Amino acid sequence: QSSYDANAFVMNDLTAVNAIGIDLAALFGTGASNQPTGIRSQTGVTLQTVGANGAAAAWADLVLAETNVADNNADIGPMAWVVSPKVRGKWKGTLKSTTAGSMYLFGDDGMVNGYPAYVTKQVPDNITQGTSTTVCSTPIFGVWDQLLVGQWGATDVVVDPYTYAQQNMIQIVTSLMVDINIRQPKAFN
Repeated sequence: QSSYDANAFVMNDLTAVNAIGIDLAALFGTGASNQPTGIRSQTGVTLQTVGANGAAAAWADLVLAETNVADNNADIGPMAWVVSPKVRGKWKGTLKSTTAGSMYLFGDDGMVNGYPAYVTKQVPDNITQGTSTTVCSTPIFGVWDQLLVGQWGATDVVVDPYTYAQQNMIQIVTSLMVDINIRQPKAFN
């Protein structure tokens, strides 16, 4: 039997959880309660609404996202989409037009309107827009090299063998100093 490195296993898990937290903060951080301000909460980011009551996206809406970025002279780097799995599924079943032979919004090649599309559960599907209660999503299109994520120092790891000693358990707490900013807010839509 080979020896399993439990320490490395735990550290990898803690690192993955911290990375997920940073991703969520970068996309949707509120800027309150020691949370970084993410893309959707940054001042100056174009918040494109599809329909007063959260209508499903159509081809024209995806083109408008690209147009909004370009119209603000912000198409200055590699652009891509970040969507939820639910949106990917919806867009894979939505045609660009009713013309015979039309392509789907989200192609089999992982592209949306000629741009890469990445899928993550970090994009919520429970947003309210008008009368559409907790069913809308907020995909993000943008120039991703304009998103800045800064980390100060290393991740602090505190191993506490005392708090749960009566239950024969060890508590491990990690903390890190991270902030988020955008060089050009109009690069996101």
